[in-house]
Order: sequence, then C-alpha cells, then structure tokens
Amino acid sequence: MEKRQYEITTQLTDPLNQYNVLFFDIETDGLSHKNKLVIIGLVYIPKASHTGTVIQYFNDDFGSEKEMLLTFVDFLRTNDIDYFVSFNGHAFDIPFLNARFTYNHINYVMNKGMNVDLLRVAKKNQSLLKLNDYKLKTIEMYLGIHREDVISGKDSVLMYQAYIETHSRHLKEAILLHNYDDIINMVPLVQIVDPSPFSIPPFKIIHTRKWYLTGYKIKSNQLICTLTPQNRYRIEEIYYETQFLRFECSDLHAELKFDLNVLKDLQNNRIQVIDTQKLYARSFDLLNNEEKFELTICYNQHIYETHLIKHAFLVLEHLLNTIAYEKNE
Repeated sequence: MEKRQYEITTQLTDPLNQYNVLFFDIETDGLSHKNKLVIIGLVYIPKASHTGTVIQYFNDDFGSEKEMLLTFVDFLRTNDIDYFVSFNGHAFDIPFLNARFTYNHINYVMNKGMNVDLLRVAKKNQSLLKLNDYKLKTIEMYLGIHREDVISGKDSVLMYQAYIETHSRHLKEAILLHNYDDIINMVPLVQIVDPSPFSIPPFKIIHTRKWYLTGYKIKSNQLICTLTPQNRYRIEEIYYETQFLRFECSDLHAELKFDLNVLKDLQNNRIQVIDTQKLYARSFDLLNNEEKFELTICYNQHIYETHLIKHAFLVLEHLLNTIAYEKNE
C-alpha cells in the first residue's frame, strides 16, 4: 500500500464548520462488490479549523486492500468523526466499503446515518440549481470549481488495470489525481448544504455514544423517529415498550415512537405537544408559556423541527437511562 498525505488550507461553511468532518471517495477496479478497492481518498477537517489533511491510500500492488481497510478503520477510530461527506456515498461508496470489510473479515461497518450525501442534497435542491444532470463535474462547473484531471471513473478502472501490468508512473499519477480532485472539490461543494435543522442529521451523545436522528413522521397522534447509533450494538437488539412509548434498536437502526397530546387554542387551532405527564411525570398545566411553546411539535400541520429534535433526544436519553437503571436493578 502506498499512502500519500498533504496539508491544505481550507474552511467549511455553516453548519458543518462546527463539527469534525471527513470527506471520502473511493476508486475501485469495477462496480461489483466482488471487485477490489483501488484508492480510499480522504479529507479530514476538524471543527472550527482553517486547515485540513488530505490522505490517499493506494492499492499499488493489487494485494493491499486489507491493509488499506485496516489503516482506514484505525484512522476512523483514532479521530472523533462527527460526519462523513460523500458524493453518492449512500448508494455506492458506503455499501462497497462495508462489503469489502465483510469480505476481509474486518469487524467494522460505516454508518449511513452519519453521512451527508451531496448528490442527495443537490437532487433535493433541483428547483434552485436547475441543472441538466447531477453528476459531480456538472455541479462543480455550475459552482465555478476547477479540476485538473480530465479522466472519468470508467477511464480510471481501465488505467488501473493497465498500471498493474506496466507499473507506469504516468498512469498511477493520473488515477491518484482523479481521486484527489473528487475529494478536494467536495469541500467547496458543501456550500449547497443549507443551514436548516435537518440539512445534516442532528446528533446527541448519550452514554458516550453518538445518536443520529435521521428522519421522522407524525402518524395520527404519535411521533415516530428514526435513529442510528454511531457504532453497532454488540447485543442483538434492544426493545422497550409501554402503553405510550416504544423503542426498538437492532444493529445500526433504531425506531422511537411516543404519543403526543392534542390541544386546541381559543381559535380552534390544532396543537400537538409532548406529553410531559406520561414521559417526565410533569404536569403540562403547571408549565409557563415559554416551556409550553418549546413542547409544541406541530401547530396546524406546521412542524417545529428544532423542538422536535430537542425532545426526541430528551425522550431517548430518558428512555436509555430507564433501561440502564432497570438492567442494574
């Protein structure tokens, strides 16, 4: 394995500048999960930093894949990564890496819940970008981002096959440059991420583990939250249920459901609020107006996402504390 490392001067925009962020992109010798990794490219930018580190692990002998993966996992475990950033990482890079971890008998799983997929962000903002397609190079051109390399991903596969036979330095540099531009250009590309509460999956540290809130829906008078823990649980499953609350967690997927109270104001507007009596043994009527407003999740079908995020994590923390207490009894 060949490793290349460079220091760069850069700065992320809000909201990602508040976190430890790892941009990543892989090159492979084919699209099947039976194919091998050629390059794992990374840009690591610590929170509130003006500098970053570019790292490329290169499978220079066609036999270094496991070494690359082990080195990558060591990097992930050593650095406190809050978010991954990728382009099409949900559909390609993360499933491919996880398949290769399994193939090489490495006990690690990359978590999609931590990933900000810039392709998904771009497609979500189609009405604003109005592009003919949503390829990485198309969005780069739209944003005025310049790249040095001129080859495609398909070219990279063919060139790597030729490199393994010839060990041509020219071919190697072209492949590495292609990956370098892919990862380095994602840094300014994050400007398409808006600062709204759910533009990146919010997280909270509970019992030393980060929990990411990756989605929600309100069905009838119940709030249903989809969450993912940063790392998989060693036990097979956590399950907890009462009359008004249900929590189920298996591996990297968790679902939290709890009841909401329905109120009406003097104008007959429908308000859905956290049921403090059931969840926290506190009477809603004894709270002041500001506290009552912060417990409001939905007002005439308008979702208060900031309130939802706050109380989803409070309920999760309260629940996990309860589970831990009952286990210790």
